[in-house]
Amino acid sequence: MNFCITVLSRSEEDGIGIEELDAIQSDLETLLAAAGLRLKQLENEKQILVNWADKKDIKGFKSSKVL
Repeated sequence: MNFCITVLSRSEEDGIGIEELDAIQSDLETLLAAAGLRLKQLENEKQILVNWADKKDIKGFKSSKVL
């Protein structure tokens, strides 16, 4: 990632080579894949919490009905 910052902070006169563009593209694809996986993990964790809260509400409703 530091490589990307170094390359992208160059002046226009210095330019960016094809190999450097390939490396930047590869890094960006890696970041995109990691972000996609993290998003799936967060969605799963959110669903677990929603399901837990729903079960807790149902149990709370049943126990308050008995009283």
